[in-house]
Amino acid sequence: MKPLDTRYHVDRYCPYDYKTKISENYILSLHRRKESLRMKVELNLFASLKGYMPHKAKGGSCTVEISEGTEVRGLLEQLKLPAHAVKLVFLNGVHARGDEILKDGDKVGVFPPVAGG
Repeated sequence: MKPLDTRYHVDRYCPYDYKTKISENYILSLHRRKESLRMKVELNLFASLKGYMPHKAKGGSCTVEISEGTEVRGLLEQLKLPAHAVKLVFLNGVHARGDEILKDGDKVGVFPPVAGG
């Protein structure tokens, strides 16, 4: 197998593969951009919803990694929470409607419907 013809591109001073026309710096920048589009959110599921926690989570609280621009509703869909099982959602201690866009470090609390007297 013949090695890639890698030369330095005059304008960018980075290794450049003339066969595929892709520079190594471009690939690295795409990888870094993808990593920067991830963020962490603290998730708390209460009562009967604890069964929907990600596999590695212990108890009803964990930190989940999500894509930038994810809405509260999107997070609940990723967890495969049935709509009828969710009664209240709090975002940073305030009642959430579901269309709020999550930010890095946000805290989400999800409660099921309760009955009693």
